[in-house]
Amino acid sequence: PDELEQLKLRIFMEQLYGAYNTASETSSDEEILDEVRKLWKKAPSKYKEEAKVVKHYAGLLQKCGSHLDAAKVIENALDSNWSTELVLEYGATDFGANQQQLLVAEAWLKERPANSELMLSLGRICLRNQLWGKAREYYSASIKVAPSAAAHEELSMLLRNLGEIAQAEAHFKSFTDLTGSKLLHLPMPDLPES
Repeated sequence: PDELEQLKLRIFMEQLYGAYNTASETSSDEEILDEVRKLWKKAPSKYKEEAKVVKHYAGLLQKCGSHLDAAKVIENALDSNWSTELVLEYGATDFGANQQQLLVAEAWLKERPANSELMLSLGRICLRNQLWGKAREYYSASIKVAPSAAAHEELSMLLRNLGEIAQAEAHFKSFTDLTGSKLLHLPMPDLPES
């Protein structure tokens, strides 16, 4: 039964991609969106909460330029069924609504005050909002709950760009002591003038 369900999920993801691919050969972004959305509306509700499927669908929406819809799909899925994979995707992706993302993610934090992945995502969202101090607090809180290579590395970069070299080096050492991770390209403050 589990294998059959996984196969059905995979088939649905392929149908979404197929609709996107077929429509993209001859259609405008709006027409492609219509095709993909039609399939999504027909999907069983459990698919709309499955992290892999939601991430795939949100990616297709973004390829069509529908960034806010992509964010909303992830938000709805997280409201229904919390997923570490999706909350990390939410923080890693610039949907073009960074202030709104911050409000939504901070509301989730009230329900999950000790969730290190959510705090890491909040740090990333704060960077996109150029809230350097708040980003630093969220990264530090994430590390305090559950140290991760990504949080140490990103905090190290932020501190370096704030001119706090000694603290940046300490976090970079912690990063190198942990398993490495791919660094996201996030906005940083300019170095202070000497």
